[in-house]
Amino acid sequence: MMRKQAAAIVAELTGTRTLTVENNIIPKLQAAGILPGIRGGDGEVDAAYRVNLLIGVAVDRAYGVTPADAVRHWRALPFVQTDDAWSLVDNLKINVRNAGAALDWLVDSLLKIRLTPIAEAKFGRPKFTVEFCDNDHMNIIISGERGRTAAVLRFGLPDSKLISRTIRVEHAAFERLAAE
Repeated sequence: MMRKQAAAIVAELTGTRTLTVENNIIPKLQAAGILPGIRGGDGEVDAAYRVNLLIGVAVDRAYGVTPADAVRHWRALPFVQTDDAWSLVDNLKINVRNAGAALDWLVDSLLKIRLTPIAEAKFGRPKFTVEFCDNDHMNIIISGERGRTAAVLRFGLPDSKLISRTIRVEHAAFERLAAE
């Protein structure tokens, strides 16, 4: 996927103008070293570029927090072990070092995922939903084609709040980002 195509897809997914993404968010992320500068304007981008751009545009930030600081924060959230997730994490070979590595794996591997025949029969083709919750944790929800939740991968520790805010990125958005 080319840089301009990634910017257009992220803009469409988030309801942001493409020019805002290209002329505002991308330069800020490049200046902070989050996105590499691409010579010649429109070069090929990897999964990390796509994920960083999506986070920089889609996820709300507290007042005064730059898009680059928000991307660094969300990518660095540590994996919190969950009992129901380990067999699926092993089967899919998900990189759970941190939230950023898991999201990169998701975009990079989404169209290539192969389950063992037993897992495929039980769940069908996996679907992923990512929830950015408040400003302190993220969930990757893995469900089968039949809608049954197979596992929830949790990153960061939730803070107990009476009012919470969640931004949900559905499976179709990641399929768009994963397309070549």
